[in-house]
Amino acid sequence: MDPYDDSAWLLVVDVSCQDNAYEALFRYALSKPYIHGVYLWLWRSDPTTGGTYNGDFTPFAKPAETTLRRWYGGNISGGGAAALLAARRGARLEPTAAQRAAARAAIRAPSPDNTLARFHAPHPVTKRTFNGFCVGTPDEWSSPFYRLGSAGSLESLDDMVETTGADSVEVIAQWWFDDVNSTEIYPIQDAGSPLRTSTDEELQAYIAAAKQRGLKTVFTLMLDPNWLLPAQSHCRDTGNAGCHWRGELGLFWGTDCSPGSAWAAWHAGYADATLHYARLAWAAGVDSFLLTHELYGPNDNCPDLWAALLAGVRAVFSGSVSTVIRNGDRPAGHPWVSDLDYVRFPWHPQPRPPRSPHPAPTHAQTTAGHRLLPKHPPAALCGALCALG
Repeated sequence: MDPYDDSAWLLVVDVSCQDNAYEALFRYALSKPYIHGVYLWLWRSDPTTGGTYNGDFTPFAKPAETTLRRWYGGNISGGGAAALLAARRGARLEPTAAQRAAARAAIRAPSPDNTLARFHAPHPVTKRTFNGFCVGTPDEWSSPFYRLGSAGSLESLDDMVETTGADSVEVIAQWWFDDVNSTEIYPIQDAGSPLRTSTDEELQAYIAAAKQRGLKTVFTLMLDPNWLLPAQSHCRDTGNAGCHWRGELGLFWGTDCSPGSAWAAWHAGYADATLHYARLAWAAGVDSFLLTHELYGPNDNCPDLWAALLAGVRAVFSGSVSTVIRNGDRPAGHPWVSDLDYVRFPWHPQPRPPRSPHPAPTHAQTTAGHRLLPKHPPAALCGALCALG
């Protein structure tokens, strides 16, 4: 048996792993004064996803959801989430008004832990805290049948608010590229495609619904390989050799950022898309905008082009601006990163043990921050807000 063969890993579900990881994350974050918010990946627009046999990232109707309520200051569950999920799956339809009322009646009144008050206090610079979720949109991370703004997606949004205590939501516009050598990024507009990019109208409707529910909003453009292409069809979630993800865009382009270079061509297309969404976000009343999302390779290069794009976004979007980088990435030393309002570091706890051959960390290890979170974030960034994604 190959000890590095983790093909069976996707079949393993252990919801206690996710629950322990959430608890460890919040215990660690509470002790760090530079952390003023936590975003979790992810909450799906599909209201039928979740439950204790579901191995996906969502905490809906799982033990981790109860842990979240304690830390986000939300409702303490009396079984409401599981009842909602059972009603939806049983009927294979949206639950009736009576089913929704009965299930939500099982969710008790808010009971936040007073020791966690810092998570609910606005930062002196941003005047905001963002404790919430990235939304798994139908572009890629949710069912294509629950488009943003649909009745099902709004039911799922209500679930997030009522069962976790989240106060904000990150809305994603998903675009695609053919491979890591492609300088072109594009939306998929075919209405019949399972990877169809959310339309501007769908994004605006969902943002409006979130604001009506009192949620703060964050917007991001996210890139991924087009999984429908033959060259990519075997890559998703497998880690096969020769497969690459968004963080490796431009892997073979070197460092030439001059006009006519591959980097310059890529930046031109990315800037056009980013500025379009920055305008849309500001018109829709979005609170915060992410300049990039896990574009580790591109972020390592062309600091002048990134500085120019940040200035362009600032010209059309007056909310806070951030990016998602890994601790220790080279961009942390670039002036354009220091000009952001805050920075986010990614972390994605699933209800599965770590992939072999690495042993699962103990609860004490994860609580201490083992393999979890940055211990020494850039000082220039932490004067504003260091948030974790």
